[in-house]
Amino acid sequence: MQFIDNYLNKVKIMVNKLCGRVNIPENIINNNEKKLLHISDTPACIYPYIFKIIEELNPDIIIHTGDLVDNIKLGNGASLGRYIIGLEQLLRYFEKNRDKDIYIVPGNHDSLEVLQQKIEHVKIIKEGSVVNINEIDFGLAHFCDHLPLETMINLYGHSKEVYATGDKIYLNGLLSINIILLPSLYIKKLTYPLKTDNARKYKTLSLP
Repeated sequence: MQFIDNYLNKVKIMVNKLCGRVNIPENIINNNEKKLLHISDTPACIYPYIFKIIEELNPDIIIHTGDLVDNIKLGNGASLGRYIIGLEQLLRYFEKNRDKDIYIVPGNHDSLEVLQQKIEHVKIIKEGSVVNINEIDFGLAHFCDHLPLETMINLYGHSKEVYATGDKIYLNGLLSINIILLPSLYIKKLTYPLKTDNARKYKTLSLP
């Protein structure tokens, strides 16, 4: 019976990925703890999916660890104008959610200058910074090797690298959409839609 349940759950997850459906467990949505949502390296085509997650989950904190318009690779000859169009779509949504604490760590394909011009409520966080949330220190970076050394919880993106050391927690927002409940630190990982990796120009990724 357990085998059948596991199989059916995998089928459900795959169908949801194919259809772009949001699939957040009810026990997460109905939990009374503070909810932190961590995402990274988001191509513009999945913004509607991210917005659905935010609407359904209603997180208290949102952290984006860089490459906000990941289908546009600034620094590799990509169009700044196209980047700005995508960025404005994402920031308009973030800025209207003023009841949430929203943090952005700019990635290597982001323009810090444009970000600073476009935001009001959203907070830009320097690579490798420590941010205290709900009396817990979070290390934030785009690159894994730029994370601070002293933090128990560490959020990053950029590549498929999975990092682990001792009893510290490292979550890669490129590999999964991460939900963290505070203060219990219960973690739930959600998959990105199947089209995400093609839009990023990466090969298919899977959860670690």
